[in-house]
Amino acid sequence: MPNLTMKARDKLLILLGQRIKQKRRELKMKQEELAEKTGLHRTYISDVELGKRNLGFCILVSIALALNTTVSELAIGIEQFFPLRRN
Repeated sequence: MPNLTMKARDKLLILLGQRIKQKRRELKMKQEELAEKTGLHRTYISDVELGKRNLGFCILVSIALALNTTVSELAIGIEQFFPLRRN
């Protein structure tokens, strides 16, 4: 499996952060509310939404649950920027 370059990694985190922010805003939820629901600090949520945090899977699941969605839903569309190579 190929490693992501730093540029690709940064782009992936920014895209994921944008999806989280979009979903939060659809729910008319403030960062403070999402932070409270997940047990994370508001500045951590802000960093995630800006693509500055490489969050772990359990944190991603916690955020998805707090947003009444799934990890899969948050990741929709990201694969178009990182197509799978089939052998």
